[in-house]
Amino acid sequence: MSTLRIQLHPAQMRAWRSRARVVAAIAGSGGGKTWLGVRWLYARVAEHPRDSFFAVSPSYKMLTRVVLPSWIRFVDDELGLARAGLGVLLKGEMIYRFRTGAVVHFASAERPYSIEGLHARAGWLDEAGQMPLVMYEVARRRLAYLSGQLLITTTPYSLNWLKTEVYDRWKAGDPDIEVVQWASVDNPAYPREEFERMRRTLPEWKFRMFFLGEFTRPEGLVYPPPQVVDPFPVPPEWPRYAGLDLGYHNPTAAVLLARDPDGVWYAIREYYERERLLSDHARALLPWAKEEGAIAFAGDPSAAQELAELRRLGLPVVPAPRLPVRAGIDAVHRLVAEGRLKVFRGLTHLLDEWESYRWETRGEEVLDEPHKENDHLMDALRYAITYAQAGAAARLTLV
Repeated sequence: MSTLRIQLHPAQMRAWRSRARVVAAIAGSGGGKTWLGVRWLYARVAEHPRDSFFAVSPSYKMLTRVVLPSWIRFVDDELGLARAGLGVLLKGEMIYRFRTGAVVHFASAERPYSIEGLHARAGWLDEAGQMPLVMYEVARRRLAYLSGQLLITTTPYSLNWLKTEVYDRWKAGDPDIEVVQWASVDNPAYPREEFERMRRTLPEWKFRMFFLGEFTRPEGLVYPPPQVVDPFPVPPEWPRYAGLDLGYHNPTAAVLLARDPDGVWYAIREYYERERLLSDHARALLPWAKEEGAIAFAGDPSAAQELAELRRLGLPVVPAPRLPVRAGIDAVHRLVAEGRLKVFRGLTHLLDEWESYRWETRGEEVLDEPHKENDHLMDALRYAITYAQAGAAARLTLV
């Protein structure tokens, strides 16, 4: 391995020296996050030259445009590993193999389970704030066997899992997590005049997020913050409804709701799985009907064939009402605004989506439709509420 000599600014140095199991470098745009990530990962390879590692981007496009070229510029162009026969990129397999036996696997959060099966010594999630919670969960699992370290480098994009599962846990004293935050201009190479121009021209929340690396609530979110309550035993007589959004590479997501006698709804269970067969989903969700007493699973009315197959498998699935998306959103919004929709603490996927569910934009124009990304439980929630409010409460008989 080549000797590594690099110059870090003070905030990068704090992240570099951390020995926490999860190190989150949360910084403004241009703060030197990806630059740090490449060198940090290479240093871990140098420490463990026969182990496996991974680097993940939010999308395949970002992987091939940002992370992979940054890695190659460093290890091959700067360190000269390829010329010396010490390492080679196998692009077809999306791995970089070192002569010592170490392998770095490159992956996209669009397929979070693609790194399953690895026992990795260290991993890196670049721009993790754009990734779904499941990618963080998979990464932690793949590092557990070797007690490996995870580096997160990102700008905060919303109040999603990055805040609730990483930042908030660190603030509460979790010894396995360390967060290092810095502004764009903490990188000496970042132009001060551009930083000040952004301060003058951007909305405050956007400047704080994208240039100070701070968490703030963005404008344009679809719903107000949810009221989160501690779980309690739900009386069996409270009617239950489930919403279901189907996918394969995108997750199949379901949420179970219970309604108290005063008309207050509680989200009490969630389901969130990728790359599973319909029979797998039916088997996992049947207890919601048999044990929890869910009256019906309201699903996407455009997925008629899949809903029919789930009914054949014994799940009491019905199509949700064919309403405009905005009408369904308005129905959910009213319940939230009136304090009549609450979420059990611990429904991490639902809460993660809630805090990133926003209106689509075109330039400065805010469109009358939600952004179609990380919205699967939000769709399931809407299906359940609109079905229940339509009065379709007849109990279905299980096959």
